[in-house]
Amino acid sequence: MLFRSIENLGSGDLTVTSITPAVGTSGEFTFSAPATPFVIPPSGSQAVTVTYTPVDVGADSGGLDIASDDPDEAVVTLDLSGSGEAAPAPDINLDPVALDLGTVFIGETATLTAQIQNLGNADLTVDSIALAAGTSSEFTFSAPATPFVIPAGGSQPVDVTYTPVDVGPDVGGLEIASNDPDE
Repeated sequence: MLFRSIENLGSGDLTVTSITPAVGTSGEFTFSAPATPFVIPPSGSQAVTVTYTPVDVGADSGGLDIASDDPDEAVVTLDLSGSGEAAPAPDINLDPVALDLGTVFIGETATLTAQIQNLGNADLTVDSIALAAGTSSEFTFSAPATPFVIPAGGSQPVDVTYTPVDVGPDVGGLEIASNDPDE
């Protein structure tokens, strides 16, 4: 939101007859001002509020044409510009995306570590971590109690331990719920 004033620097009343978006002005700019026409006394001013609400990423521009009975400048244009940016968001990533704990003798353990990373530009909240459906109970994991926060650019290790109780392959996975908007 931007506040600007129309000022009357003259010695007589200034009548503002219209305030309209200039030709080609992005619809992402809106304004509020008193209904026209209105009068500004000498040395007085009137506030105009301009709001920029981008709907996409990129630059926007335009202007407000302010028409009045000023004999020198019948129309004055207030130039407008703004740039829309993507809202800050977390972005979860696992490194590595898979762990191969290899061949482990019955009764022994093997542990590997994966990193939950936040590649985004806002805090990542990990709401829960659980063994995925169908995961062998011979896998366990160690991580902070949930929920926990990983700042932008940060990471949190998760240790996965495999302790086989019988011969044969075991598979599974972890389900990690977070506030990442697209994963």
